[in-house]
Amino acid sequence: MQNLPSPATSCESVTQPSERGTRDEQESPAIHWASRDLVKKLKLKILGKKAGGGIGGAIQRDVVRLNSFEIAGRRFRNVEATIDDQPSHNDMNVGTAILKNFLITTDFADRAVWLQSR
Repeated sequence: MQNLPSPATSCESVTQPSERGTRDEQESPAIHWASRDLVKKLKLKILGKKAGGGIGGAIQRDVVRLNSFEIAGRRFRNVEATIDDQPSHNDMNVGTAILKNFLITTDFADRAVWLQSR
């Protein structure tokens, strides 16, 4: 199996999206959710509410927008995320709208994941 580099992930909140375009930029995908702690740290503005839910039933979640999100060297702009207020939350849960852009290699034994841009 080929060793792929570990992905670097970053996100930022700025008032205007970057004017620098790269061929890897994609407009308006969605992250499944972000934590309230991360939203406060990035000083993101609540844009509204969105219906969500799962096994526990339907809920309304606050919606925010990340101007820029980078994962495995690929930048996404104007990324919508809903806020997860559950006590078991992580900083961010990246959904299939973003992951579909990568070939994903998983090493379950070593608890590692590699993302390669398609």
